Amino acid sequence: MSSSEANRRQDLSSAPRRHTGRSRPLSAWLLALALPVLTAGECEPPLVTDSGFDLWCGDALCAWHVDEGAIAKVPTWHARDYGVDLVSPSTTISQLLPYGSADVTCVHFKLLADIDPSVNVVLDLAFDDGSIHVLQTLSTGAWTPIDYHLVTPTYFQSMRVSIRKSGAGRAVLAQIQADKSASVCAGIPPVGATNRPQGATCEAASQCAGGQCEPRPLAAQLIADPGKPRDVCAAARRRGVGL
Repeated sequence: MSSSEANRRQDLSSAPRRHTGRSRPLSAWLLALALPVLTAGECEPPLVTDSGFDLWCGDALCAWHVDEGAIAKVPTWHARDYGVDLVSPSTTISQLLPYGSADVTCVHFKLLADIDPSVNVVLDLAFDDGSIHVLQTLSTGAWTPIDYHLVTPTYFQSMRVSIRKSGAGRAVLAQIQADKSASVCAGIPPVGATNRPQGATCEAASQCAGGQCEPRPLAAQLIADPGKPRDVCAAARRRGVGL
């Protein structure tokens, strides 16, 4: 072995090793976060576009709309992993999701954020015209992985996901992944829209355009669910028919 090769090996063996420490659980969580995206393929794409806040058009997010306040591109849990800082005390970003009740009945959110205890950050799912909301306050903490299952109304045609900050302090988001949940969400679905068309799932006659909410076979349901028979909107009954 040459003296230069021996010296090189000695330098490598004596070089300090990087200690991953607390980053190991976080890295494992991030890998688990990415697995549904990697394995879903084209059949089950993520519900949210740019879940990692990676796409920036200048100083603005390309796939997210700033409804209120100001945002900035900042490093997150790693110096080379960028996210979005909700800068102003009142800041809201949102994204319209082109999915309806025929596509999803339960949304599984996985988030990674750094939120000061003095700040209130709310995850808001608004349906159709925005009259129906499902709200979830995010847990505070420094890069704390959090996840929620949110139940959706039994009938809707579109939904908008918003992240709303209120209060002075730090609120930086590194990831918000949303997928169709394979499990059933706990809780009662929100009342949802009224004036529903014939064949739409319903819980009360007041939700239906025809004023009739009746049991229907699975073949007549817009959302077939053999495990839970549903009522659906029927056509209005004309007076005098059958008399």
